Amino acid sequence: MKKDKAAMVPLSTSTSLVLTPEALYQHFFSQRNGWGNQKGKKAKEESYLLAYSGGLDSHVLLHLLVAIRKENPHIRLRSVYVDHGLQEASSTWADHCQQIAHSLAVEHDSIALNLAIPKGESLEAVARKARYQALAGYLLEGEVLLTAQHQDDQAETLLLQLLRGSGLDGLAAMPEESPFVQSYHMRPLLAYSREQLEQYANEHALKPIQDPSNADNRFDRNYLRNEIIPELKKRWPQMALTLSRSARLHAEASQLQATYLDVEMPKLRGSTNKEDTLSVKAIKQLSPIKQKAVLRHWIKQSGFKAPSAAQIEHIIHDVLNSALDAMPLVAWEGAEIRRYKDDVYIMYPLASLPADARWEWDISQPLFIDKSVADLDPADLGELRDILLEKSTPVTVRFRQGGERIKLSKHEHSTTLKNLFQERNIPPWLRNRIPLVFAKNQLIYIPDMAITGVKDLAP
Repeated sequence: MKKDKAAMVPLSTSTSLVLTPEALYQHFFSQRNGWGNQKGKKAKEESYLLAYSGGLDSHVLLHLLVAIRKENPHIRLRSVYVDHGLQEASSTWADHCQQIAHSLAVEHDSIALNLAIPKGESLEAVARKARYQALAGYLLEGEVLLTAQHQDDQAETLLLQLLRGSGLDGLAAMPEESPFVQSYHMRPLLAYSREQLEQYANEHALKPIQDPSNADNRFDRNYLRNEIIPELKKRWPQMALTLSRSARLHAEASQLQATYLDVEMPKLRGSTNKEDTLSVKAIKQLSPIKQKAVLRHWIKQSGFKAPSAAQIEHIIHDVLNSALDAMPLVAWEGAEIRRYKDDVYIMYPLASLPADARWEWDISQPLFIDKSVADLDPADLGELRDILLEKSTPVTVRFRQGGERIKLSKHEHSTTLKNLFQERNIPPWLRNRIPLVFAKNQLIYIPDMAITGVKDLAP
């Protein structure tokens, strides 16, 4: 089955679901049997990694999964405890999780993060980001990540997103399934209430960890859970169910919008026809509402964090509507939007590189400079490589300093680097980041752009 880039719509939010291993398997896992394999063919093995904190939700899910595994021996199960290092008892909790997993014959491990929260940053956001980064690194090939969020968590998430002024994607809250690194992230308990989990834990005498930070109402989610939602449930007892249904409808609308926009995107590509560019002219022909939708979809599909509504407005005003010779920049966490001529680019923030850096290159092997700079492969030098090796000519690499020229094969005269960059429409912010290869003092090679002919190589 091909992985859909869009978050997948929850299957159900019905209160008729009972929480037993058999029911959970039929509701959730049997419908996904063979995930990642050919449709309709049962998987020989299903591998799952449970993020196990020892709390009520993940303890119940672990217990359920062990029972499901007993009846479905093709299932492989591991669990992992992520210790953020933010509470004194966290190491004790790690030991507790290890003991519980061992008693259930589940392979288990712990990951210690020892987080330090930067001043002004949200503890919840920093911890969540670090936790999922750790889980991504721990996930095995073909393994699916499982977390234990439930229906009440979904209701809380939707309310938080409303209070933050989120759009369609935000109001879709948490999907039951979504792509995660090279695999998937699944939330099997989203259709079940906290009350059902508590009842299951009591029936099976489970003893989950009680995290005292859950009572700290300084955190927005705790304040909603402890103060606001109980009052709402007095008036609307089925609130969690109905809000979960609303999240599902938003998810369906978001997925439908993404389907329509996927059809439109190829028509909006920039001059390079690559997915990291859009054409200013093409976007400006759209209505203002569609411009925003296209930009959000493009940014999401490119794998970047969603910008705020204000940042989308800045992109439209400062980038799309800038002068043709301007070089505008709109940046937010982990992303930059730039423009060159008719093309709008999205990219990771460019790392600072020393302009006077210089490398001696042993052309018998590749040269790696920085992840934001093209790697150099000796094979790309073609016939020049053998000649340079035979003559033991020193080869150096540096960035542009100004005034460089290169003699191209089949050209009578050399050309300036400036003219070459302009002819090839190289964006200005990249020009000082392109590695230039010199044989002695002669510029002989520019990656993916130009190379000196053998006859033009200086003696």
